[in-house]
Parts: sequence; structure tokens; C-alpha cells
Amino acid sequence: MLRNVLGVLILFGSAGISQAEPNPVTLTSLTNYVFRQAPERLAEQSIIDTADAYAERAKTWFAEPASLNLFHYNDAIGSSNGLQEWETSISAPIWLSGEQRRQQNWAQELSNQLPYYQQKHRLQAAGQVRQHIWTVVHAAARVRQTEIRRDNAAGLFETVKAQAEKGYLATTDKLIAEQHRMAAQNDHLQAQAELTQAINQYYYLTAQRQLPDNVVESLPSSLKITVDHPLLAELSQQITILHSEMASTSLTAKQNPNLSLGIKRERGSGSEPFNNSLGLGISLPIGQTNYAKASVAEVGRKLANIEVARQSLKRRLESSLLHQRDTLSALRDKQQRLQAQFSLSETYQHKQQKSFDLGQIDLRTLLLVEAEHNATRNQLQMTQIEINQTIAQINQTLGIMP
Repeated sequence: MLRNVLGVLILFGSAGISQAEPNPVTLTSLTNYVFRQAPERLAEQSIIDTADAYAERAKTWFAEPASLNLFHYNDAIGSSNGLQEWETSISAPIWLSGEQRRQQNWAQELSNQLPYYQQKHRLQAAGQVRQHIWTVVHAAARVRQTEIRRDNAAGLFETVKAQAEKGYLATTDKLIAEQHRMAAQNDHLQAQAELTQAINQYYYLTAQRQLPDNVVESLPSSLKITVDHPLLAELSQQITILHSEMASTSLTAKQNPNLSLGIKRERGSGSEPFNNSLGLGISLPIGQTNYAKASVAEVGRKLANIEVARQSLKRRLESSLLHQRDTLSALRDKQQRLQAQFSLSETYQHKQQKSFDLGQIDLRTLLLVEAEHNATRNQLQMTQIEINQTIAQINQTLGIMP
């Protein structure tokens, strides 16, 4: 049934709306294209650059840039005793125990973020593709349905017109049939316009005017939201990064010990030679725990926010999945009822058509019967499409890539 519905896209292509593509179009190829064009991909390089920057920093010899110090002391102001003192030294903040390793771990986790980031946005691209495809399928089905109604209305009008000209039917019946034909033509034109709009939107997203040969997806055996879901996995990686950042911040927020090495030259008067001495010094900050707490707490706040976001997202996904599963079950029940109703409607419509041909019922009665029959057939077709669309939505909610 769905293949017959999609066949209207080929017919529509003869009017310049759909053209064959040299390469096969699949759900996967469409998703890959949309993902490659996603604006979010512009941020990927910043993720790489950030990770590389922290990795390079963790490889440095010192925790902070070393400094060169130079001091010169001369005579007291107003005197000329020739007293001089020179002192030069290099000061280098040294890594705290474990600080460098934690910086390296943090840089590695930042680097690990990229594939999770990409999977998240690839899933979003898949969702856009699925949405536009089924919008086109709905519109194509509507065109096919109105096309059948238009052709039937045109045939009925010709029959009634011939009968009216022979005097077997009243002139008013001819007017009723003509009005019915025009209404069917208008509905078909409106459906074609909606299909054109849907295809144009699909083309804007995918650069294709042809749908994949197979858009029907299968229902997975397991219908549960797992930790591997791309959206949840990306947030989990952010949490891992923040844990690593907190471990690093607990040390980097503290002031590093400072090691200094220098030479001091001094003399007591202008006639005395310089006395040279080598100096080695170290400064050890004390009582830094309270000063580091604020920085660690700030990272902890970010961590809590991401954890809340992950749990909230998981609940929304589970709620959406439950709703979609109920919808699928209801649609399948509806399909069975409509199938039985359509069989009866088809039989009744054939009998009423024979009754009209024999002059046992009037045209208005026949049109009402046909309208009910068409409505049942259309509902049955749309229900099948909605079932397949709901399965695609379930796969999207589960995080399954096409």
C-alpha cells in the first residue's frame, strides 16, 4: 500500500518536481548529508583546540610561567660610597603532587568529547530527515487519494451527462455531478500544492528531490532508553569531564610552591671587589584550603546542573517512548477495525452503484455512499502511514541511527 502511495512521487516527477538521482538515496545517506551541513559542526574544531591546549599545558615543566627577577641596590640616597648590590634569579612555580597527571586526564576527557558530540548531532540530523520524509509521504498519499476521487468524479460526470442528454436523468443531476467533479479537481490541486511545498522543504534540507526506495523502518526488539543513547551519552561525557575538571581544580586553584635560583653580587665600597653568592629559595603557601573551595564549588554547581539535565532528559525520552508505544498499539487496533469496515464499505458501494445504474437510487444517495467509502479507504491508508511513521519516531526516541 505504501509503495502505491509513493508512486505518486514518480508521477509528480514528470511535472518537474522529482528527478532521478545518479546515486542511490537512502536514509543513511540523507542523514550523513544533513549532518555534514549542520551548523553545530563548526564548534568541533574548538573542542579539539581546547583539548590540545590543556594537553600542551600539562606537558610543560612548570605549573605557571617562570619569571626572571633582577634587582640592583646602590648607595644610600645622597651618598657616594660606591656601595653596590646586584641580585638576579629565576623563579619557577613547580607542580603539586598529582597536579600534572590530573591536568592530562582532563585534557584526555575533553578530547573524548568529540565523538559523543558528533553522535548527538547526527541523531538530530536523522530526526530532521525522518520528519521531512514522512511529511512528504503524507502529502503524496493525499495527492493519490484526491487523484482517485478526481478520476472517479470525472467518470461519473460523463455518465450522468450522457444519461441526462438522453433524458434518463434530470438536468439537476448533471449539475450535481459537475459540481462534484469540480470539487474533486480543486481538492486534487490543493493536495498537489501541499506536496510541492513538502518536497521543496525536503529538498532544502537534503538537496534531494527523490525519497529513499525504502522509508519503512523496523521496530527494535528492545524498547528501553539505555545509557548508550546518543543524547544521554553526550551528557554523561560532560559529567565525566566535569569530574576530571573538579579533580584538577582542587589542585590548580591552590598557589603552587615557588622555587627560585639566583646569584647575588655585593661589595662594601668602591675599592672592594664583588662578593658573589649563590642563592636557592622556595616559598610554600599555607592555609589554601578555604581559598580553593570556591573554585571547586563552582565546578560542582556545573556538575549538578548537567546531572539534573541528564535525568530530566531521560525522563522526557521515557515519557515520549511510552506515549509512542501507546499510539502504535492504538493505530494497529484502528487499522484492524478500518480493514473490516473497508471490506463492508466496498461491498456496499458496489451494490449501490448497481442500484444507481438501474435507477433504484438517486445521484445524491450514490455520492454519499461514495464519500463514505472514500473516507474509509483514505483513513485505512493514512493509518498505515501513521503506523510506519510512529515506528520511525520510536527509533528516533530510542536513539537508533538509520
